Amino acid sequence: MNPDSCVLAVAKCNLATLAPSLFYSIRESGSSITVEWGGTSMEGANDLITLFTDRPLNTAKKFLKEELAHGALSSKVLQQRADEAGITKKTLARARKESGVMSRQTKDGWECHLPQADPRRADGQMVCGS
Repeated sequence: MNPDSCVLAVAKCNLATLAPSLFYSIRESGSSITVEWGGTSMEGANDLITLFTDRPLNTAKKFLKEELAHGALSSKVLQQRADEAGITKKTLARARKESGVMSRQTKDGWECHLPQADPRRADGQMVCGS
């Protein structure tokens, strides 16, 4: 996203599906001001706010997305990495719930993965015979 761009985003809509967010820029040309419309984004107002705020829950959600981006990870390893990143167990649990992180029990213990993600661990092994 261009740093000079603005975003017009819908925060709530009760009667229809949310419209995509629209990028725009305000340009001065002589004595007039124009609005130049850019592309669209499916990120809504809440998604955009999350990107620009640094609350512990948001930090934990970003952490989960990054750690699980390449596949499932042992719950113990995930918790250890969260501890190293300064994320508390309670905050990690809330972030897991809000992010829809899935857990599976394997012969080696519990593993976590993102929803609709390939159920492979980061080391390439399959989880739960998938």
